[in-house]
Amino acid sequence: PHCQQTGFRGRVGIYELVELSADMQHSIAGAAPLAEVQRLADAAGRRSLVEDGLVRAAQGVTTLEEVLRASSGTVLE
Repeated sequence: PHCQQTGFRGRVGIYELVELSADMQHSIAGAAPLAEVQRLADAAGRRSLVEDGLVRAAQGVTTLEEVLRASSGTVLE
């Protein structure tokens, strides 16, 4: 009854957070292609929205179905 038969109670966010390095700032300011900015973000340790969701699913905090629902429209890389 507390979860309205969904299996979930409360909310937990999934996040994609990127710290901007000086290289990334210069690339963005210089209108670099998205692929270049993503490469720099990956090199800086970026964890994508889907990857963060998969970590939370592995921890049992959510399900794969919920991660896919919440990240719909996100390109799996």
